[in-house]
Amino acid sequence: GGLIASGWQSCVVAMKLAVDEVLAGSGSFGSPGLEYVKWSAPVRAGDALTLTITVIEARQSQSRAQLGVVRWRWELHNQRGETAVDLTATSLFDLAAET
Repeated sequence: GGLIASGWQSCVVAMKLAVDEVLAGSGSFGSPGLEYVKWSAPVRAGDALTLTITVIEARQSQSRAQLGVVRWRWELHNQRGETAVDLTATSLFDLAAET
């Protein structure tokens, strides 16, 4: 069926969209990692990709009051509505940072 992007390349596209639209200007300073990742559909040259982000949980850290913890789901869709990437991640935010 032709050349496709690797799953991790697809995750890079999702990360770029998240940085441009959500994380830029925030107090984001990292992630302890992914809880779940699934590549359900191939990403092909010319695909138009969109990212949907759903916050599952947002809370203040129990050990560090200035730290926010966000657990969220990212879904990268192609122009046909197929989910190419589905992942759940945890991200850490500095609550004292100016946005």
